[in-house]
Formats: sequence, C-alpha cells, structure tokens
Amino acid sequence: MKLIIQLLFLLSITIIFAQEKEILTFDKKIDGKTVVYGKNNTSFTYSVQLNMKGTGCKANKRLPITVVIPPKGEVKLFDIVPTKKQWRYTTNYDYVIGDVKAIPNKTFTYDLPFAKGSTHRVSQGYHGSFSHQGKYALDFSMPEGTPIHAIRTGKVIKIKKDSDTGCPTKKCIEQANYVWIAHKDGTIAEYAHLQLNGTHLQLGEIVQKGDKVGLSGNTGFSQAPHLHLQVFVQGFDGKRKTIPTKYKANGKVVKSLKKGNEYTNKI
Repeated sequence: MKLIIQLLFLLSITIIFAQEKEILTFDKKIDGKTVVYGKNNTSFTYSVQLNMKGTGCKANKRLPITVVIPPKGEVKLFDIVPTKKQWRYTTNYDYVIGDVKAIPNKTFTYDLPFAKGSTHRVSQGYHGSFSHQGKYALDFSMPEGTPIHAIRTGKVIKIKKDSDTGCPTKKCIEQANYVWIAHKDGTIAEYAHLQLNGTHLQLGEIVQKGDKVGLSGNTGFSQAPHLHLQVFVQGFDGKRKTIPTKYKANGKVVKSLKKGNEYTNKI
C-alpha cells in the first residue's frame, strides 16, 4: 500500500511538471504597487495578447495589450490600480510562438531551398488559385525525397513530421509535415509537405543558410509532390502576414519567382 501511495505521489508530480504552461501571468508587490508580469517558460520567443477583468480595480494602461516575451523572459504588463478597498482581478490571454511585431528586412536576398546545381520549376506562385490566395507563397515541383536546404540562417521553432497522409482537398490541410525556422529579423520560413519523418532537425537547433532541412514529400493539402515555401510574420488566430521575397537564382538576384519558370541554384 505504501509503495502504491509513493508511486501515485510521483505520478502527480510528473503531471504537474508536464502541464507547466508555456506562458503565464503573475503579480509582484513593488513599492506598494501590484505589478502584473508575463513569463515565458520556453526557449522560444512568444507573443501574447492579454486582457484583464477586474472588480474594484483597473489597469494603469489601456487594454488589451500585445507584448513579445523573449525566451525564458519576463515582461512587465501593467500596474493594478485599486478603486475600492476590496478588489480582485483575472487575466485572459492568447499566445503564439514567434514575434507578431517583427519588422522584415526587405533588403535580404534568400537562397533557393534546394541543393547547389539543381533546378526546379515553380508550380504555384504568389496568390496562386489552388491554395495561395492572398499569400506570398511558392510551390516548387520536385520528386518525393528531394533534399531541402535552408534559405536563411535561423532557429528551428516548430516541427511536424509524423504524417503520411496527403490529398488534393482541404480535409488534409492539417496533415502536412513542416519545419519552421525563425530568422534574425523575427520572420519565419515554413518548409511544408515534407515526407513522413522527413526532417532530422530538433527544436531549438540553429540552422545555417544552405544546411539541409529535410526531404520533400506530398503530405497535407497537396495535389502532387512539391515543396511549399513561405516567409511570414506570425499573427494571432492564424492570421500570418506572408512576405514577398527575392532570391539568388540562375546566377542573379530575382525579385519575384514566377509560376512555370525553372530556377537553378548557382550559389
């Protein structure tokens, strides 16, 4: 019986630690004031959109607010201003990985996402009618298992690689394997439709421009094997802002890759 109790105790501790939130809020007493902070428990940048509901108190700034919290960081959010002797408050917030306030470096020129000396055709370009409506995104036709390379140096912040399902309808949209790599300016590159177990990368790994990211595939919302590539600034509720990008291709800088054209990595 004693052994069972000890095991249950250890299990409860494990569950508590496993359920630690990525982002949380807490308050501190500082010089007689109650100050509310946001805390990031992860090794990645997160953006937080926060509001407060108070009884007998209010915030000292206009809410809701949006803040970006660095890895393992804390950020002051607001002071509590009591309006009555008895008061209490609660916070509610949404958060996403990445920096929603990122300002893209518009002068940056990206490498092509495949090996030096290889050539691939753009099968769908910016604002394409199949799945790129309203997006600055590119699809490169290539056989499954083609090596994919990083277009820019950055940090791996999100991975999915457990899917072996793909189809040409939106019912498969959540089944795409992908790698997200965050860049110095806060933008994120998404390499999508990778094959099952199609990346060797680990979360938090630093990837240099030109390093291998994974292997192309045909998972998710896809009508043929290809690589889907887009650079974006993160947003709340899935509202990302994709960014037009220029590339080193065919031995020169190409401002906008076009559907139907073939491009060679001559770097």
